[in-house]
Amino acid sequence: QCGAGADDPGLGQPDRHGGASSSINAAPGIDVSSSAELIIDVTGTLSVTASDGSPGAPGIHLPNGAALLVQGEVSLTVKGGNYSNNYGGAGIGGNTSENGPGEACGTVLILTTEGTTITGGEGAADIGGGYGNTGYDRADNGTGIRKGEDGTYTVYGDLELPMDVTIPKDIPVTISTGNSLTVPEGVTLTVAGKLDGDGTVVGRVDLV
Repeated sequence: QCGAGADDPGLGQPDRHGGASSSINAAPGIDVSSSAELIIDVTGTLSVTASDGSPGAPGIHLPNGAALLVQGEVSLTVKGGNYSNNYGGAGIGGNTSENGPGEACGTVLILTTEGTTITGGEGAADIGGGYGNTGYDRADNGTGIRKGEDGTYTVYGDLELPMDVTIPKDIPVTISTGNSLTVPEGVTLTVAGKLDGDGTVVGRVDLV
């Protein structure tokens, strides 16, 4: 489900954001439940900022079991909230905790053809799990496709696609050694751009 700035898609149902440019500021900016899918498909710009607080909230809260797909021609800016003692919130990812382990991140698929600026709060991941209190490492960073500052798109972790995905024309996605991409039964991966690398691909890939 989606919280601030978003319609409620219903548990497990994909929510699509589309239309004119917009800005969201809340704590977190957008809240996705652990079994939901959020699809951001905007022509224009979208800015999502988590309010500062105790502890810092993610810009987009995406816990383990949830999935985010960013596609289309959206210029996306996401900022996690700040808090003292390095308990900032991830740009996209799990919650930070002052009382135990942090929360793991879900699946993040960045396939927009426009620019993205995703920044964590103080001491937090740009995309990934939240920090816990003393004695706990940062929680698992999840899996997905990231867009680098140089415009490259890279699969990280052992990614199993949670929904139908199209790699757009002129977007090259690389799977490096030690990472993998699995297309499960009932899910379609369509490649209009490019998919390469030394990693592993399992399942059907449709080339157009």
